[in-house]
Amino acid sequence: MACCINVTCLFCTLCVFIGLVSLIQLGLGICLTFLQPDIATINRLVKTDQFDSYLLYILFVFIGLGLISLVLSFFSIYSTVRRLKSLSLFVTVLW
Repeated sequence: MACCINVTCLFCTLCVFIGLVSLIQLGLGICLTFLQPDIATINRLVKTDQFDSYLLYILFVFIGLGLISLVLSFFSIYSTVRRLKSLSLFVTVLW
């Protein structure tokens, strides 16, 4: 039982770190896409003088992956804490 608790704590800690990283990823994507009115910041990222629409798609994917990772890590932590084996198995398959 002690080994199971250690594995559960390790899994929860891993999910918390993934959740924090995905929250930072989501916030950075929102900041770069919507909150920066100056496209010079985006142009400095790709080092071009013209606005590249592919970068906008990359930023939307950045936001989408951050949001999906955040939701999956939340459900992983919730299912581990509540000991819901079916939800934990479903989230593990999604990961």
